[in-house]
Amino acid sequence: MTGPALSGARIGFVGAGRIGAPMVRQLAAHGAEVTVYARRPEVRAELAGNGCRPVATLADLGRDNDLVISCVYSDAQFESIADELAGLLAPGSLFVSHTTGAPATVQAFAQRVAEQGVGVVDAPFSGMPEHIRAGTLTVLLGGSPTAVDRAERAVRSYAGTVIRTGDLGSALVLKLLNNIVFAANVQLGLEVWRLVDKVGIRIEDALRVLKNSSGGTNALQYMDDFPSAAAYAEQVRPFLVKDVAVGEDVARGLGLDLGLLATVVHGGTLDLGGN
Repeated sequence: MTGPALSGARIGFVGAGRIGAPMVRQLAAHGAEVTVYARRPEVRAELAGNGCRPVATLADLGRDNDLVISCVYSDAQFESIADELAGLLAPGSLFVSHTTGAPATVQAFAQRVAEQGVGVVDAPFSGMPEHIRAGTLTVLLGGSPTAVDRAERAVRSYAGTVIRTGDLGSALVLKLLNNIVFAANVQLGLEVWRLVDKVGIRIEDALRVLKNSSGGTNALQYMDDFPSAAAYAEQVRPFLVKDVAVGEDVARGLGLDLGLLATVVHGGTLDLGGN
């Protein structure tokens, strides 16, 4: 009988928040020796009970990890730790970033650590904590084939779908495009809610029709979990504001006109700023 898929793998993890913590638990459950940096004592206590070694400072992550995974929220958060993090990466190790941000950020970091012989993979994901626990998260991987091979072995512990997208940064371009499309679908979904409410049809009935017909989208499916359009909008707005802004900046840098997508994203009732 073979042992756990990640038995003996030494993995450092940064960003044990709402999404990162269940990732850490899955890595440990698959046999990895996980050292996780968590600022909050209660998070460290919880993760210690899941077979991990929690540490209170980034420096305590150590310099002997085969792989370091970062799951911080934004480029700004990543850049605030990038210098210290670069100093912790051992020669020949691999760094995987789950942050949805600008491709230029992870590409610049890759250039910084290349002389140390460190590989870098951008690995934005689509899904929520429940998808991680169920092993159905979708993760995109961009980087050299060798680096992506190594990253996929670990990521498979919490992802059901892994999509290789090409060179470093390509995963982020596609994830940002996905999130812009999602933002457009959110705006359309809120319009559906307004229209059916206006004619006295229950939103539950409208969503049931759309989910089983050609007009259905994930944005509409998620709406079913919320008591009102306002509650749904409040939940999705913070990360959509960030990701749409980053996506539009990246598109401008690549000389891309988002066309109708931009019109829909900024033409609905949900204020996502910019344009």
